[in-house]
Parts: sequence; structure tokens; C-alpha cells
Amino acid sequence: MASIWQEMLLTLLSLLASVIVVLLIVVVGWFLVWKLFLSRFKFVQELLNGSAKEKAETKDEQPRQSGYRLRSRTRAMREQQPSS
Repeated sequence: MASIWQEMLLTLLSLLASVIVVLLIVVVGWFLVWKLFLSRFKFVQELLNGSAKEKAETKDEQPRQSGYRLRSRTRAMREQQPSS
């Protein structure tokens, strides 16, 4: 007859093995779905990969000015310069 401690140990080991198997199935399933389907969508890529990388890139880049702003600034600068 098995003692109560052996039964508890077997119960804990089977519970732990079940959790590990379920997590393994979830990870393998996510990997397959990512490789076969989700990696094609830029939105999902930005959610998972690009957020930190893009923030670093945007800090280095200067903000682009639209043509309208650039023209209005150059017009204002010309008006401020004294004509000779």
C-alpha cells in the first residue's frame, strides 16, 4: 500500500507535468501562428517588435515639416528682412 506522501508527490508531479505540457502547446501554437500568419501584418509586428525600436529611431530623426509650413516660414523670413 502506498503511503499518503507518495500519493501527494505523484499528484503534484502530474499537476506540474500537465501545466508544462499545456504551456508548451501554447508556445508552439503561438510560434506556428506567428510564422505562418501573423508575421505578414505590419500592425502586429509593430505591436510586438517595433515599439522600442521605432521610439529610438524617431528620437534620432528630426521631425519633418510639411511644405506649407516651410513655405510660410520662408515667406515670413523674407518679409522680415530689410529690402536693399
